[in-house]
Amino acid sequence: MIHNLQNKMSHTATVLEMSRLSPTVKQIVMRIYKPFIFLPGQWLEIVRKNSINTIDITGFSFIDSQYKNLLREEQQITLAIKESDHPVVQFMHHQLKIDDALQIQGLDGIFTFPPQSADLQQTRRVTLIGSGIGITPFISMIRTFLDYKVDYSKTMPNQFFDNIERFEFIYGVRNEEEFLFGQELIQTFETLSTLLSFAKLHVCFSKATSDTIKNFSLTTASYEPHFETRISQSLLEQVSCNGKEKHLFYLCGPTKLVNWSRDVLLQHQIPESCIQYEKW
Repeated sequence: MIHNLQNKMSHTATVLEMSRLSPTVKQIVMRIYKPFIFLPGQWLEIVRKNSINTIDITGFSFIDSQYKNLLREEQQITLAIKESDHPVVQFMHHQLKIDDALQIQGLDGIFTFPPQSADLQQTRRVTLIGSGIGITPFISMIRTFLDYKVDYSKTMPNQFFDNIERFEFIYGVRNEEEFLFGQELIQTFETLSTLLSFAKLHVCFSKATSDTIKNFSLTTASYEPHFETRISQSLLEQVSCNGKEKHLFYLCGPTKLVNWSRDVLLQHQIPESCIQYEKW
């Protein structure tokens, strides 16, 4: 993410709710007092003046459904923030309180769903690939897509969403504790599998505990766990070679994962224009 303080609309947000998604990830719900429309996959910046009177700034992806945000009487945004040494993150995790006001600015990012390129609007198949906190833009994409298919396809038609026939998510985590939004994702893909030709969630647990295996081992038509493995080349080959329809990939996570996944896909003749990515 590249941060630029110039030419960006600034907003004030008030903290409404805070909760823990995991020991290292905090969810924060905020109210916005100006019209604020985003595309799934985009991110905003939180700006904070520090003790030496300079500015600390960092970006976070939305995890909201675009549709639910548009239809709320009072606009809200939700972020999931993983703890790190960054001063803004430290403040958000350890000092932020309910009713605090935050300065935010944005919007940013061309990693969007639907994609911004007109050439990709006829996509028939979408695969998301990510790990860890790289899930955050994907949660916004998945929630938006589910809401569209269930509630808004007739009243707010979207050709890109209507064209999608197959939808997959490959997610790499260490264990159950880090499987953010786990039950929601499993239920979402079960629902999508009844609305599309094919929908499937693959979760790669690299350091699965006995509890993880006990709670997440049941394979279904829409969910497949992979234990004691990271996201593998064979899995990427499986999804990239299965079918000749227009196929769009979204990659998000650590630079090493994104670069490696992109290289594997390019080796299997996926056009570069069909690989969208965001590095953390």
